[in-house]
Amino acid sequence: MTRATHTRPFVPALLVCGAAALVLGCGSASSGGASPAPREPARFTYGPFSETYAIVSHTHQEQEVGGQITTVEYALRWRMTASTDQPGGEAGLRMTIDSAPTVTGTRADLVQGDLTRAAGTTFVGTLTAEGRVVGLHGGDTTNTFLQQLAQSAERFFPRVPAGGAAPGQQWTDTLSTSTRSGGLEIHLESVSHSEAGGWVDRDGLRALEVATVTDYTLTGGGNQMGTDIDLDGTGSRHGIAYLAADGRFLGGTSADTSNMTATVAAMGMMIPIIQVRHDSVSVVH
Repeated sequence: MTRATHTRPFVPALLVCGAAALVLGCGSASSGGASPAPREPARFTYGPFSETYAIVSHTHQEQEVGGQITTVEYALRWRMTASTDQPGGEAGLRMTIDSAPTVTGTRADLVQGDLTRAAGTTFVGTLTAEGRVVGLHGGDTTNTFLQQLAQSAERFFPRVPAGGAAPGQQWTDTLSTSTRSGGLEIHLESVSHSEAGGWVDRDGLRALEVATVTDYTLTGGGNQMGTDIDLDGTGSRHGIAYLAADGRFLGGTSADTSNMTATVAAMGMMIPIIQVRHDSVSVVH
């Protein structure tokens, strides 16, 4: 089998987990506050907060066409400030892109103009007690990056039980969502199993460590360059998140691997795709 690297693959890199990821509530963060650590509560619940996050996503994708491997590598970086106005329950949420996202490598479905215009955009919605983002609105509806971001934002904060998460507790969460990438409409069905460890120190802050394993299936399709494409596949994501004792999400890391097949009926082709991505969210001080 021959290996080759091209700048424009037949099927562009897919945002399987959302708008360049948003890390989707998984991770490991650096949080260097100098103030005294608060007393550990019996369980974590979301409280009023305002945090700025540095978000980084690295993606490696391989597609096999006619016995030849095409490789795509890219990274996406940006900063976002998120804030809520009250503890628990239904809290008002604001999510603002602080600077223009930057892309290194090949991402054919994102253009620099969209990224530049994204800076300063604010989305407004609600953060539920379980960590779901609902009713999010705002941003230019013609901006590809902003629309991908809005579609995936509901997975940014880690999910917790309605009454909060306690050390040693386990829970399961399901999610059904859709996103667009590179002219394809992708529907995602996922099941996440989470377990809270103990309270740990994160640079002077007490935080509940939560490990999550997510298994998902994806289906969809669309038209690229005048060609109809169907897509299906499965994947798995492993993440660690840190939730501060005072009700803040401190960020985290996740690793995601998916195996997909793109079917191009008009050409009688089935294209295997392997995608590996690593995401991180960290608090900016």
